[in-house]
Amino acid sequence: MLKKRRVVITAYGAVAPQALDAETFWHFVRNGKSAITRISRFDSESTGTSIGGEVPPFNSEFLQVSGIKAKRVARHTLLLLLATNQIRSEIAKVANYGIKLGVATSCFSMIGDSGASRAKSGCNAANIHMIPQAPPHAAAGALAQFLDHPCEAETVSTACASGLDAVGRAYQDIQAGRHQCLLAAGTDSALGLTPLAEFVKAGMASLRNSVPERASR
Repeated sequence: MLKKRRVVITAYGAVAPQALDAETFWHFVRNGKSAITRISRFDSESTGTSIGGEVPPFNSEFLQVSGIKAKRVARHTLLLLLATNQIRSEIAKVANYGIKLGVATSCFSMIGDSGASRAKSGCNAANIHMIPQAPPHAAAGALAQFLDHPCEAETVSTACASGLDAVGRAYQDIQAGRHQCLLAAGTDSALGLTPLAEFVKAGMASLRNSVPERASR
């Protein structure tokens, strides 16, 4: 019988609604605070709701060293890189590691924006970056490029549990001795005009707009 190896977490970063770093994220969690606010990134009035979990504005200058252009990657990929940048110095201490990434959806916002542009200006307005960014595995490839670390990168896509499943698989692989070290993460960005309209239509989004922080019950 193989002896199971001990698994430890050595560093972590976080980007979430109302939180651009892990400390702020855990402050909300520890204090049971809601991060639901009025949506400011786009006009959501036509969907029937004006609230959601929105990541605060941030500067994308951190991408410059990697050569990645913010406008050429999907938003969920950008959020992943922002969180990873928080622990980049710790990751640099490890010579050999793989990536386990959970992605539940595709590039919703990019797809929606491209569709709106085509409807307004015709097919010539299509976003040429959407095709390489649409597959769920695109974010893992961008992460390896951001870290300048060609490696085995596995994408886990199991709906809402994708991120947690990616962490779980990383734990199992290290425990079983298949990997010495893994970077495990989850990323998504479903807050856009098109997905929000679909969530409202399906009865999956709150319409309690008067007090956003109390909308989830």
